[in-house]
Amino acid sequence: MRPEFFVFGVKRSGTTLLSALLTEHPDVCVVNDSGIYRAFNRSVMPVRQRILSKALAKGGRSSRSFARAEASHLPSGSSRVTLADVDRYFMALMDRYRPRNSGGWMVPYAARLDFSPMLAPAREGTLSLQQMFEMAYWQLVPDDQKGKRLFGEKTPNHLYLCDWIARNNPDARMVTLVREPITNVAAIYKRDYAGNLTTAISMYLSFYIRQFDMLYEGHGRSLVIRYEDLIRRPEMVLTRVYRHLGVEAIPVKGDFNYGIRTSYVGGEIDTDRDRKLRELLDPRQREMVGRRCRMVYERFYSDADCDDRQAAISP
Repeated sequence: MRPEFFVFGVKRSGTTLLSALLTEHPDVCVVNDSGIYRAFNRSVMPVRQRILSKALAKGGRSSRSFARAEASHLPSGSSRVTLADVDRYFMALMDRYRPRNSGGWMVPYAARLDFSPMLAPAREGTLSLQQMFEMAYWQLVPDDQKGKRLFGEKTPNHLYLCDWIARNNPDARMVTLVREPITNVAAIYKRDYAGNLTTAISMYLSFYIRQFDMLYEGHGRSLVIRYEDLIRRPEMVLTRVYRHLGVEAIPVKGDFNYGIRTSYVGGEIDTDRDRKLRELLDPRQREMVGRRCRMVYERFYSDADCDDRQAAISP
C-alpha cells in the first residue's frame, strides 16, 4: 500500500494539526513523520550523489530548476534494490525511530518494522524501490487504522523531495500548508533555533525558495491552504481538503486524538497559539521577519487581516 496523498509544509506550519484532523475522518489516515523517503535520500544513497545535491544548492538556480535537479540523482521507483539496500534502509529508519530528545514517541514505529518480507524478493532481484517504500509505509499504519480506505503521509522534510515523490506517485494528491511568516518563524525559533533568529528565518524561507513552485504547476494535484484559515474556519477548509481528496465531508469535532504526539499538537484547535508565538518576538524582530519574508506576504497574504503585513510589504 502506497500513500495516496501527501501533506507538505515547512516545519511548525501546522501539518501535524491538519494530519490529526484528517485522521478523525472515518475513511482517512495520515501517517505522521514517517521519514520513509528522507531516510533513503540521506542515509542510503552513495556519498557522491549527496555531494551533488549540496553542490546544486550553491548553484544559484531558479527554485523550479533546482528542485528538479536536486532530485535528479535519485532513482525511479521502478529501480531494483539489493539485499544491501534493504539492510541500509532498515538501519536508517531504525536510527530515526530510536528514542531521542523528542521523548521517544516514534518507538511504536520501530516496533512495527519488519523487513523480513523484503528479503526474499530483494535476494531474487525482483524488489523495486517503490515496493520497499510501500511495505515500510504499510507497516507504520496503526492496526486500528488499516480498515480505512484513504491513506496519506506527512513528513515536513519530505517537502525537499516532493518533485521526486510526485514522479514516483503519479496518482497521489498533495495538500500543502502555508503559515504567516512571523508566527511560523517564531515557532521554529522557539523550538529549534533559540537565540538565532536569522537561521530560523532562513529555514522558513527555504521552503518557498527551493520547492514551492513545483506545487503550483496547475496540474490539479495540489491544494494549498493557509494555517490561519484552518484555525479560524476549520469546517470550510477541511471541506475543501475532503473534496480534493475525494471523500465525503464530515462535521469537524471539537477535539481529537491523533494517538501519537498528542502532547505536542494538543487535543483541540488552539486559537490562541498564534498570539503567544508573536509575543516571543519584539517589534524589531517582527520587522526583520516581515522584511525578509515580504514575498510570502505578497503571494499568500495580500488579502489577509494580518497585523504586521503592512510593515512587512512597505519599502
